[in-house]
Amino acid sequence: ITFILLILFSSKLLAQSQSGARMAAIADAGLALGDIWSLNVNQAGILAVKKINVAVDHQKTYLNQQIAASRINFVMPFKGQVLGMGLATYGFDAYKQQELLLSYARAFGPNLSAALAVHYHQLSIQSYGKSAAYSIDAGFIYKMNAELSLGVHISNVTNHSFDRNLSFMALPMRMQVGMAYRASQQVVLSGTLEQSIHTKPEGKLGIDYQIINQLFLRAGMKTNPIRECAGMGLVLRAFHLDIAFTTHPFLGTGSQIGLSYEF
Repeated sequence: ITFILLILFSSKLLAQSQSGARMAAIADAGLALGDIWSLNVNQAGILAVKKINVAVDHQKTYLNQQIAASRINFVMPFKGQVLGMGLATYGFDAYKQQELLLSYARAFGPNLSAALAVHYHQLSIQSYGKSAAYSIDAGFIYKMNAELSLGVHISNVTNHSFDRNLSFMALPMRMQVGMAYRASQQVVLSGTLEQSIHTKPEGKLGIDYQIINQLFLRAGMKTNPIRECAGMGLVLRAFHLDIAFTTHPFLGTGSQIGLSYEF
């Protein structure tokens, strides 16, 4: 049953890599936000990183404790530009995904950020074999003013997919548009609308509330199907600790933890 469910949901998993605990807690609605975890959601957001940053994330997935997802991100800014790299794994012995991500982001004036990212995907399924594929992403963030930012991200713009034995495992083209609104010094509201060529539109809403300088509370919701998310963030000098909990009507609940360090 576990293996069948993974196959059924694999297209969605491949379309969007593990986003990191901070983004997961706000239902992946951080398309117009900026930090190291933007490397997984909208690479234009990594321009908000001003120092070398390393982050790791681990997720226990819904079905059982043997299935896990892990990621490590590295971001290096220089002269108004930012380079990013990510490595990710997902699955268990009979089903494994691996991904390498390289990204380049730069600013075009004070308000516009743009980025390109190249993904190398490798997939192995027991009894089906192995296959690999490339995909390219493009992302943009435009700051309307100090409070409002708009984001656009297109995944797999070249519409590449796996071949040979795993040709049924799609890497769908996916477009997202979103916004982030700073309602106050403590509260950021965010929303994203996602459309894939193979699925119905999906809405995402999130809120990030800074209770004190070191503590954040987060919550969010996704549609199609309805899923709730929640989490918290803790800042300890150069360390940022993020925890998220997510639900799924068919797969149950999952937990995620991420840690980043700014040099």
